[in-house]
Amino acid sequence: VDLPQLDALRARPVVASPNLFAPSTDGKLYTFEAARGSFKATRSTEKRLVTDPLIYQRLLYLGAEDYNLYVMRVDDGSLVYRHNAEAPITVAPVAVSDALEAGVQKTVLFGAEGRGILALRRYPRVRDSRRGRVPHELIWRHESATRFLARGTQDAYLLTPGETVEESRVARVDFEDGHFRDELVLNGVDHFVTNSNSPLAIFPQEARVGGMIVLCYSNGWIQCIKELTTFPDPVHQG
Repeated sequence: VDLPQLDALRARPVVASPNLFAPSTDGKLYTFEAARGSFKATRSTEKRLVTDPLIYQRLLYLGAEDYNLYVMRVDDGSLVYRHNAEAPITVAPVAVSDALEAGVQKTVLFGAEGRGILALRRYPRVRDSRRGRVPHELIWRHESATRFLARGTQDAYLLTPGETVEESRVARVDFEDGHFRDELVLNGVDHFVTNSNSPLAIFPQEARVGGMIVLCYSNGWIQCIKELTTFPDPVHQG
């Protein structure tokens, strides 16, 4: 196995056949041949790579401390899009579905230090566009949010700071334009689980768990809060 000397790895490697991608704190993304582990190439950024990358529909989304979210093809590593978040990207990207139809449009959410959570809309590739280009557009930013939690039928649920150490707030914002609707105040929650499933997904097993916020407590309890409108059984509507 031909391996380069890597600096410390703080982000988890990801695999998309035929490649394995390993982000390093030396600011480089290392690409290996997944089946044999042989080294193939590197892509350099200007600062550290410390957040987990996302592979979503044959594209790799990579947040960097040089303020950029890089979007690359998984087959050859070519850059298809780059977004400058104006701050180090500290929250790993998460992808969710926007529509009932497959391949209509998707949204990737990620966080930048002091800049909140950003929603980047990904559109289907235009047929006559340059090879490899995939249209993306920043559709909103919630500057006080620290994490994306869940997707509802019309909303996004975002973690925001509470007024005390024990308090957490979950903001409900419109998924299309990010405007604030209301919030839920919680106390004593030790950990939140990011739920990337969408109630609008075409796959029933994904749609059933969409609209669900997962809360974890240090005493071992796990609690789930779910939108009534996203229950698959109409008996639960109310």
